[in-house]
Amino acid sequence: MAHEEAIMGTLASALYAFDGVRDDNLNFKEGEVITIIEMNENGWWKGTNSKGEVGIFPYNYVQVRPEAAPSFPIVKALYDFPGGQEGQLSFKSGDLITVMKEIDAQWNEGKLKSGERGIYPTSFTEPTGEEDEDAAAEETKKWEEIEAAREAEVERLRKEKEEAEKKLREEEERLKKQKEEEERARLAAEAEQQRITLMKEAEAAKALANQLQKEKAETEAAIKKAQLELEKIKQQAEAERRAQELKLQQEAVEARRRAEMAER
Repeated sequence: MAHEEAIMGTLASALYAFDGVRDDNLNFKEGEVITIIEMNENGWWKGTNSKGEVGIFPYNYVQVRPEAAPSFPIVKALYDFPGGQEGQLSFKSGDLITVMKEIDAQWNEGKLKSGERGIYPTSFTEPTGEEDEDAAAEETKKWEEIEAAREAEVERLRKEKEEAEKKLREEEERLKKQKEEEERARLAAEAEQQRITLMKEAEAAKALANQLQKEKAETEAAIKKAQLELEKIKQQAEAERRAQELKLQQEAVEARRRAEMAER
């Protein structure tokens, strides 16, 4: 970064640290005192930092010190200066010139009463010891407007930040509620699925119980039927046994009878 000597300028305090990415940016730390060389309406000012580095920086990063009142000394032309080149201020001997900015040890930027403005050689003038109060007031008003615009911009950015933070909180809350609702819906779906599964399992268990009950009834009926058939078989066997015993008894009686008859 280039170094220049800032002979004349306004003091300002850095509100924030600035670390520029361009070669012509002026880097500084928070709280550092900046000497303002030039205030431009494009939002970028030119100044020097505590290291003597010169560069441009965003105006809303600094705050002009109230005690740093602008000073615009009046000088008197000793000789005529034609100002033949573009940007130079031409004047006559005896003209009063308001020093608007000190360029270096040999050149200043000045303004005539007519409003013409340009650079001129300092060796062509001498100090009068007077100050241009109108220029100071105009510049002070300009600085006040710039400072008011800066403060308004800072306030706007603060409100935008608050609004953005509010929207972010609202969005986070919305997402949180959405997540909670989705979680509740998921749990409800899982519970419903479990309920359906349990109902199906209960229905299956009931059907199985009915089937087992039916099979039990059928088994009991079969057992009862078998028992009846067995009892019937027993009764038939008993009847046959008795009939057989009766037959045998009758045959024995008949045999004794025949035997007795034979003995006679």
